[in-house]
Amino acid sequence: MLDTGAEWSVLSSEAAIAVASHLEHVEPLVMSTRLGKVSGTLCRLPVTLVADEGSDIKLEASVLVSDDWTGPLVLGYRGFLANLRISIDPGSRDFHARFLFGLSS
Repeated sequence: MLDTGAEWSVLSSEAAIAVASHLEHVEPLVMSTRLGKVSGTLCRLPVTLVADEGSDIKLEASVLVSDDWTGPLVLGYRGFLANLRISIDPGSRDFHARFLFGLSS
């Protein structure tokens, strides 16, 4: 889920298992969410956005990994979305939706 109001991106511990070898632990963190306070570890994670057209983008994301998180994977502002320029085109003319992205300068 893309959430521009979320301070950090959030991974459940289950999702973190799939990328465990790529996680770099940074610091413990408690974050307030719509579901209450969630504690976990802020981690760095290399991310590649794969492009259908143009070039892929590689960047480092900061993500909260939490055993307490029961919600979906969240793409948050700090440490991820703030590093990107994004646009969503619903494709109203040709019914071909597009997600456009690039690195912020």
